Amino acid sequence: MNHWDFFLFLVMVTYIIMCPYTKVEESFNLQATHDILTYGVVDISKYDHFEFPGVVPRTFVGSLVLAGMVYPFKNLMYFLSTNIKQSTYDEIFGYVYKYVHPYIPSFPKTVNPEIFQNKFLLQYATRIALAFLVVWSFSTLRKSMTKTWGKEAGNFMILLTAIQFYIPFWGSRTLPNIFALILVNIAYSYWILKTTRKKAIRENRIYERTRNYFVIFILTFTAVVFRIEIVLLAMPIFFLEVKNKKITFVRLLIVGLISTLISLGITVGIDSYFWGKLLWPEGSVFQFNVLNNGSIAYGTSPWYSYLTVHVPKMCTIAIPFALYAFYEKPRIRRLLTPAIYYIIIYSFLPHKETRFIFYVVPLINIAGGVGLFYVHSSSAFSVTKKLLYFLTIFLIISNFVISGLMAYISSFNYPGGYALNSMNKLESPKKRIKLHIDVYTAQTGASRFGQLNNKWIYDKNESVKTVQQFIENNYNYALVLEPSLHSKNWEIVSSVEALSGVTITKDYKKLIEDVKTCFTEKDIKKCIPFKIHKEKKIYIIKRKPESFRFTEE
Repeated sequence: MNHWDFFLFLVMVTYIIMCPYTKVEESFNLQATHDILTYGVVDISKYDHFEFPGVVPRTFVGSLVLAGMVYPFKNLMYFLSTNIKQSTYDEIFGYVYKYVHPYIPSFPKTVNPEIFQNKFLLQYATRIALAFLVVWSFSTLRKSMTKTWGKEAGNFMILLTAIQFYIPFWGSRTLPNIFALILVNIAYSYWILKTTRKKAIRENRIYERTRNYFVIFILTFTAVVFRIEIVLLAMPIFFLEVKNKKITFVRLLIVGLISTLISLGITVGIDSYFWGKLLWPEGSVFQFNVLNNGSIAYGTSPWYSYLTVHVPKMCTIAIPFALYAFYEKPRIRRLLTPAIYYIIIYSFLPHKETRFIFYVVPLINIAGGVGLFYVHSSSAFSVTKKLLYFLTIFLIISNFVISGLMAYISSFNYPGGYALNSMNKLESPKKRIKLHIDVYTAQTGASRFGQLNNKWIYDKNESVKTVQQFIENNYNYALVLEPSLHSKNWEIVSSVEALSGVTITKDYKKLIEDVKTCFTEKDIKKCIPFKIHKEKKIYIIKRKPESFRFTEE
């Protein structure tokens, strides 16, 4: 990994800190990682998926990998919280404080070892571990670009990825699509490698054949285990390899069949154990989404949405540079063929989401990196190209700033996580509290990593809906969307706001004054040219003492 890879990783970690919570789409793999870390893999009776299986079953393969990466950090946290005395922390932090305090006034004089018992640190670690895998996959892709188009083209590809919003923001989120993206990037890295002609002919053929085998196996494994739609991406790649005589059709079928059987053996073996029944998760997903067209219940979009909305907002300024490279370089036209084919075929499915086409972003960014490299390398030969060069720098900076603002706005979309965090601070962890978490709260950030207090009961029972059911279940507190239903026996303790909309500032005089204030008073919020509107979404309600007495009578 070079400094550009580190920059991408730094951007992703920054977004994790800005927005640490997750939503329902990411919940399965996040909860599964929590359960593996907390309960191990022998006794799986307390795993979340038995109570909340979701619409379709998902694989545990990705969660096992993440849990394996985070497990040493969990042990380190346990060691720091139990094996080191408070006096040691006082001495270490006291020494550092003398030198750091003049520069960072908020630096603590000491820390309580109990801070390392905070389970939510493991959620940070899980997401950072996933971000590292994503950056590693892009770094591998960059190295292949360096061998094919040059060092600068690879670095520009990473830069374009880092300044965009979607991959850096979603790349640390435990979606099946992100696990698939990691492997797809590795497959791309083998596919785009330009064969070196310095090798002997026979060695060259062996190298080409081995490289193709890797591409076939990785894409097949990804489709069978994580996302079945990768088949649509793999087909044009395989076709191009056969057309260009890199592999014969018979070898393709043999390697593809072997790869499928190995992949099925891995996912069926692992997931049948964790789900307690014979299961191929992606087979169930294919049946639900394609054969039964069940995804249509989650909304539909016009056929052209991917081309006109999703791809432009994901790839932003990479698109014009990719089009330039597409026009100038035949190899780029070959590279973008699978992306074009994938988007066109996938457009026929009525239900569309941005995450379904994450896999085309690396290809477009590769083309964009190559195009940007040629613009950059030829910028000194004319005034027009010089202006284009400075315009490019302006676009890169603007794109990066806009992406940061989008991440800031998105941080208000997770009220469930903030509500659970606030609730954990309301009562002593030593008290016995029974808390109900409603569906909306669970879907907007309240994960098992946020259930910090061992003596508390965190109940997500979705069947509890009526006032009488809340009373019969003897909840002390509840996180709810509609507090008016519980006005008689409950009191509102606190509330959490969520994003309701954004309006652009149209008063330019006021905007100029705000920018001046931003620089003079160092208030960065004044530099934001829009207003963020929030409304109360989740209420923390507490059961009145008299209602307990009434129940007992």
